[in-house]
Amino acid sequence: MFAHRSFETYRFIEIILLALGIFGGEGSSISWVAIHSGLHHPFADTPKDIHSPVNGKLNAFGSWMNKVKPDTISLRYAAKLLKDPMHVHVHKNYNKYFWIPIIIAALINWHIALFLFGLPILMSIYKENFVNLFCHIDTNIGYKNFQTKDNSNNNVLLGYLCFGDAFHNNHHAQPREYDFGLGRKYHWYEIDPSAFIVNLVRKRP
Repeated sequence: MFAHRSFETYRFIEIILLALGIFGGEGSSISWVAIHSGLHHPFADTPKDIHSPVNGKLNAFGSWMNKVKPDTISLRYAAKLLKDPMHVHVHKNYNKYFWIPIIIAALINWHIALFLFGLPILMSIYKENFVNLFCHIDTNIGYKNFQTKDNSNNNVLLGYLCFGDAFHNNHHAQPREYDFGLGRKYHWYEIDPSAFIVNLVRKRP
């Protein structure tokens, strides 16, 4: 929603999504949009694409996160969010909002910190990096519904394990669509579980 404006929702739901997104472990909404909309989509699978396997498989599977610095990422790609005080506040205080709840949970009981925060954060990071690697690698392990300028492909197994994100060729062909399965328009088995959630929270036209 923040990166592609693929749907609109109510402000209180946007706040909830923003808060939950903190624990994706990949930065604020502003930094993510700057990376995704500013570097990934326009320059997909070129050296400018910060998390593409063309810069190395290890890079795609996580080491790209070490490259996210103010001098490498221009926030101007997130211009719309930079005008929103709520997103700017979270961006400036991201580390506090990320770490303080985890520390408090750990002080209460380390099991709470592990299962409420640790494992979901790891799942989010690994999900993203599996997609970065296996859905952008130029091999025959996936398939394409669209001929795009990048190496994006769909992967059915990862499509389910990664909550629809791995129907990635579909996403790169039609980034404004929130349903990465494109409503099963091309294959009945391209089911995007995240689209069901979006349908519950989006504003109806």
